[in-house]
Amino acid sequence: MTLADIENHVLARDPTIAQARAENRHGGTRLVVVGAGARLIPPPSARKAIVRALEAVASFGVRTRLTVVGPRLLPIGVALTVEPDPGVDFVGIEEAAAAAILALCDHETGGFQGRGWPVGRLPTIDDIAAALAPLSDRAVISDIAIGRSDPHQAMPDPFPGDVLIRIERADIMVRAYGEAAA
Repeated sequence: MTLADIENHVLARDPTIAQARAENRHGGTRLVVVGAGARLIPPPSARKAIVRALEAVASFGVRTRLTVVGPRLLPIGVALTVEPDPGVDFVGIEEAAAAAILALCDHETGGFQGRGWPVGRLPTIDDIAAALAPLSDRAVISDIAIGRSDPHQAMPDPFPGDVLIRIERADIMVRAYGEAAA
């Protein structure tokens, strides 16, 4: 059973799981599962049920060294500068930009394939710019910055494979071009 087989097995059989990411770790297999809906970290009973289900179909090596964990959550923030085209309302662009970023980072429906922003991956400036590309016919977007929502804490480097980013509307700062220069 491959790592992809493990992920696919869990996703196909458990509707309460939005994402599954299997990786080799310390001589065994670690499976990070992200819950669907508001419960991002599946309870211990759900993780135990996943182990039992995998033990029934997995090879000996996977069964003896399988660990199922929930994700660690990392709140992030995004800041950007917008210069709306003449006659375009800044507030409309601001709300559309925030909605695009929130949609991209959603753990169930985000990402570029609509399968959820992947656990273990931090969005890049290019990712954010791509999500904002539909706004380019109404505004110039620049100075995109991504960091932790608490600016006093550094971003982990390298980014851990069991971390799921979280972003709230309050953590998206959209500045008007003139304000950014002042």
